[in-house]
Amino acid sequence: VPMEEIYYVYAGGNLDNMYTDPAQAVAQADAKVGVVLNRAQQYVWERGNKKTKIQLNLSDVPEAFLKGTLDFEAFSSDLSSIGQPMNLAGCTLEQVLYWVSAQRPVLASRGDGGSYVIVGYDQYNTIVYNPDNQETKYMAMDDSTELFQAAGNVFYSYMELIK
Repeated sequence: VPMEEIYYVYAGGNLDNMYTDPAQAVAQADAKVGVVLNRAQQYVWERGNKKTKIQLNLSDVPEAFLKGTLDFEAFSSDLSSIGQPMNLAGCTLEQVLYWVSAQRPVLASRGDGGSYVIVGYDQYNTIVYNPDNQETKYMAMDDSTELFQAAGNVFYSYMELIK
C-alpha cells in the first residue's frame, strides 16, 4: 500500500498547512495566494501561474482519461504506472485549469453520468473531449463553469511520478 500523499500549502513565505486531500490544499492555497507542493517538492498548484491558452494533443492524453470513467478507483489503477492520481473534487474550474496549463488533462463530471476531458482552454472557452462520441468541442467558459458546478465540481487529474 503506497503511503498517503501529503500536500503542503505554503503562503506568505511559510508552511501554512498540510493536507491529504489535494482539493482542500488547493482551496487553502487559493485563499492565501499560496502554492501547493507534494512530498517530492513538485509544484502541485500555483495561483495565477498558468498559460493564457493551451490545447493538449489528444495523442498525449493518457488512456485513463479517454476512457472517461468517473470511478476514481478504476481511474487510479489505469493511471498508476504514469502518475499519482488526484481527486480534485470541490475545486473550481478556474483552479483545475492549472493542471491543463501544466500539460495534464482533467477529467470532469457532466452530472449526467458522463464525463468530459478538459484538454485545453483560451480566454473565452474550455476545450473538452467527450469520451462517449470521441468528439472535441469548445464550450464557453461560463457554460462549462456552470455545468461542472451543477455536477458537483468533480475533477480528476494526476502528477507525474518522479523517476
